[in-house]
Amino acid sequence: MHGSGGSNQDMATRTTKSRQHRDVFTLAASLGYTPKAVAGLRQKVADTDFTAQLEARRQSAGLTQAEVARRMGVTQSTVSRLESDRWQDLRLGELDAYLRAIGS
Repeated sequence: MHGSGGSNQDMATRTTKSRQHRDVFTLAASLGYTPKAVAGLRQKVADTDFTAQLEARRQSAGLTQAEVARRMGVTQSTVSRLESDRWQDLRLGELDAYLRAIGS
């Protein structure tokens, strides 16, 4: 689902038409993206990092989504939603149950 090679915010320097960009955000701005669009991109990266951390914690605990779901008393699709970029829908109780289920 999500890669495990470090944070999305630690992206390497990009070069476009011999111009260097510190990160994807400065690249987007130089391509004419509005400040609002760049802010949305920053939020998407933060959301992805959060969900990648949840998934990585579950995997390091040696648990499948189905096992976590059983421990939480929910469906596997609920756990999948928690680990996806749709996590904003989650309730605090769900996050608490998830973290308890994986032993965090």
